[in-house]
Amino acid sequence: MNTIPLPHTRIENDHATAVVVHQGAHVLSYQRRGEQPLLWHSSLCQFELSTPIRGGVPVCWPWFGPHPDNPSKPMHGIVRTMPWRVIDNVDLDDGSTRLSLELTDDEVSHMHWPHKFKCTLAVTVGATLSVELTHENLDDAPVTCSGALHTYFNVGDVTTARVIGLDGCEYIDKVDQFKRKTQQGPLTIAAETDFVYQNTTDELTVECPAMSRRIRVLRSGSRSAVVWNPWVDKSKAMADFGDEDYPQMLCVEATNAGDDVVNIPAGGSHTLATTVSAEPL
Repeated sequence: MNTIPLPHTRIENDHATAVVVHQGAHVLSYQRRGEQPLLWHSSLCQFELSTPIRGGVPVCWPWFGPHPDNPSKPMHGIVRTMPWRVIDNVDLDDGSTRLSLELTDDEVSHMHWPHKFKCTLAVTVGATLSVELTHENLDDAPVTCSGALHTYFNVGDVTTARVIGLDGCEYIDKVDQFKRKTQQGPLTIAAETDFVYQNTTDELTVECPAMSRRIRVLRSGSRSAVVWNPWVDKSKAMADFGDEDYPQMLCVEATNAGDDVVNIPAGGSHTLATTVSAEPL
């Protein structure tokens, strides 16, 4: 990842290093000093114009997954392949660095979503990584959106990882005909997993014994969370995902998904945010 053939900003401070690709306002990497990378990206990442990047923190908006009415429209919305503008890059008093990027509607976005908007993504790189997506509705009518900060974590060995904090939550099992189920105890991964959890708490924990660390995932502006791992067969079917990559990663995402859609009045705004960090297990 020394050479990234797309415009990007590399952040280095006393706490950590990070790379943010301007296309999609995509946080590609984050690594605290002296530690292993917190985020994962595919060994077959495609750094091409108008092509989604597999890994890091993709921004999915203004819909999550397939478009609700037209499956021919881009998966996970329109903003993750559009060029964002850097509007601010500042060092904060605590030694952290905050990078802000902006995207507004244009002819390209109107091809898929005929609304006026401004999106801002603020990335704060320090002892923790914070990502905040704010959508301002510039239309004269309300809009309904879904979305996600689709975070890919580096877990070492997903078969030994556990997600804590979902016990008792209802979830939509997208692998099993979208059936609604209830989580019992910690979540472990032993097959393809694509679960949309509803009415979740603001904090989830991912225990990663293979890396001797615990990942904390804080969320705001979100009542849902998605946990995803493609497992064996789906990995082989994806051109930008190595056949042997799946054991290394797990997505635990701050989302507005499932029942958790967002209605934004004319002139209103909504912020979806996540803060992630790691500590010894």
